[in-house]
Amino acid sequence: MHTHKYSLCTTVNKKHLHYMIGITSSEPDIRGHKHRYSGRTTLNHKHIHYYCGITGPAVYVPGYGHYHSMEGKTSCDLGHVHFYSGRTSCSR
Repeated sequence: MHTHKYSLCTTVNKKHLHYMIGITSSEPDIRGHKHRYSGRTTLNHKHIHYYCGITGPAVYVPGYGHYHSMEGKTSCDLGHVHFYSGRTSCSR
């Protein structure tokens, strides 16, 4: 069983962005596995957004382990959403 850390920033909307920092669900390291993630963004412009999703399948990098892609959109708060994309940390 293993997890991944992630640290992403959202797109800019309404002249601001948010950061997303967290740890994925714990899953066994089998080919094609994915992780769940959820959380809330950092506070900016007096509000936060919520997000959740499932990573893409494991991408193996020889000598480094593997990572997962992440993409989606946040909850709608104060009349707007933010989009995000990136990847998790590598895990062996």
